[in-house]
Amino acid sequence: MRLGSTLLPIFWAPLIALFVFGSVPAFAAAALAPIVNNLVTGLPPTPALSMITVELVVFVVLVLFSMRWMPRNPLVAPACYAVAHTLVTVAFWLSSGAPESAWGLLGSSFQTALPGIVMLFLVNLAAMILQREEGKP
Repeated sequence: MRLGSTLLPIFWAPLIALFVFGSVPAFAAAALAPIVNNLVTGLPPTPALSMITVELVVFVVLVLFSMRWMPRNPLVAPACYAVAHTLVTVAFWLSSGAPESAWGLLGSSFQTALPGIVMLFLVNLAAMILQREEGKP
C-alpha cells in the first residue's frame, strides 16, 4: 500500500500552514514539499514532481478562496483536494495525452485517497476549532 497516495500527508502541511501562518508560507510549503520529500525519501517519484507541485499550489489557491466564502466549513479542504486533483490530472492528460481508461484511473485514485480525504476533513476541522478557541475569525 502506498501511504502517500492513501493518506495524502503532503497536503496537510500547506493546509496547516495556511491556517496557522497565512498564505505565503502555505504557498511555500506547497511548492517545496514535493521536492524536499523527494530528496529525503525518494517519493513522490521524480516524474510526478511537477504534477504534484502544481496540484498542491492549486489546492492552496482553492482553499484560500473557499475559506473566504465559507470560513466555517470543514468540507473546504476535502472539496478543494477533489477539485484540484481533477483539474490538474485532466490538464496534464490534455497536455500529454490521456492514458487508456483515464476516467477509471481518476476514480481509482479517489478511492485510494479516501482515508486521506477524511484526514483533510479532520485537519480542516481541527484548525477551525483551534482558531475559534484562539478568537480568530
